[in-house]
Amino acid sequence: MRTLCALVMLVAASTSAMAGAYEKWNSNLMINQLAEICDPTEAGAAQLYCTYYMMGLVDGLVISSIGQAYAPHCVPEGTSSQTVRRAVYERIAAWSASRKPAATGVAAALSAAFPCP
Repeated sequence: MRTLCALVMLVAASTSAMAGAYEKWNSNLMINQLAEICDPTEAGAAQLYCTYYMMGLVDGLVISSIGQAYAPHCVPEGTSSQTVRRAVYERIAAWSASRKPAATGVAAALSAAFPCP
């Protein structure tokens, strides 16, 4: 029973931290803000948010390209979310002074990191 209580408390704490991160970083996220959030020296909710944000964009871009003559990027099947996060972070960190929308930066970074043949 103690193990179950500890697990419930851990999930609640993680969910609470993630919700706070989401509220803080959700509206009008810019490249410079995302670069700060995704900094590998950060831990916890920031890295989760970063990964979920990027993977959501990967999925959204793939879905939006269905039926199109081209794909905006070609992330190889089986590529881990951590690999995507690192590849995108390397590029957006170089653009960390940019005040352009984060989604635009991630899309450009995905195309550069995972070009289609």
